[in-house]
Amino acid sequence: MNELLAWARAQGYRVKMLTLTARHGRDDDLAELLERMKDAKQRWARHRAYRRIKPHMIGSVTATEVTGGGAHGWHPHFHVIVILDGDVDLSSLRDAWLASLRGAGLDGTGAGWDIRSGDEAGRYVAKWGAAEELALKDRKKGRAGRTPAQLLAASCDEGDRRAGYLWAEYARVFHGRRQLVWSRGLKALAGVGEVDDQEAAQDQQQDGQIETGRANIPHAVWRGDVATRGADRRAELLDRAEEVGPDQAAAEVVEQGLPDRDVLEDPDPPPYQPPPGGIGLR
Repeated sequence: MNELLAWARAQGYRVKMLTLTARHGRDDDLAELLERMKDAKQRWARHRAYRRIKPHMIGSVTATEVTGGGAHGWHPHFHVIVILDGDVDLSSLRDAWLASLRGAGLDGTGAGWDIRSGDEAGRYVAKWGAAEELALKDRKKGRAGRTPAQLLAASCDEGDRRAGYLWAEYARVFHGRRQLVWSRGLKALAGVGEVDDQEAAQDQQQDGQIETGRANIPHAVWRGDVATRGADRRAELLDRAEEVGPDQAAAEVVEQGLPDRDVLEDPDPPPYQPPPGGIGLR
């Protein structure tokens, strides 16, 4: 992914990241919800608004992620990295996504759509790497579920039976499913080849970089004020550390936190209705 984004920048292309999800509840079955979201994404790609923008798309990569165990059940979502031939306005794709959800028997509000500008997404990717950006799963404070790895850890280390059941459901649904999908021809166009696990691990070591400073930030502060889905401020924190040093930047975060990002959401959405055929009905 980092090789792809470096190529895109060298070609003068613009990069944007979309996050797509749907409203969901505790009674929703993960397999059913995921299949309906996949159907919605296919409908979205056929929508006239999408077809108008498609000629400007060089390619895209979609990551499928899920968290579970929160107040609103399973939370599957797509992160879509889009490479464009210019500064294209993608705002029309929001209504197209919400309409596609309805066509697939799901529901959505403004919170089901998030877009990062090319500059913003590029800053995160440049400082943290594409894998970290795609894997950022935390959502709103107090409502976030746990990642599959966290569910497995809770089952093994804490004897959490519910987490174990959720992990088993996740493993059954995602077994054999590709979680990172490239658009056709993009790898060849960018000259990106397949790498094995050993090569990928070596790349992640970021050889040649020099550590200039280090500071500790409490986990609760990091997840509550810095690296959340609603208020992602990792790049800003590093910028501040470069200005005043890591210790001072960390102290400022602990003392006063960082401002939340605005999250687009309907002011008074209707009550959530789970799709028919879910686990609640059964």
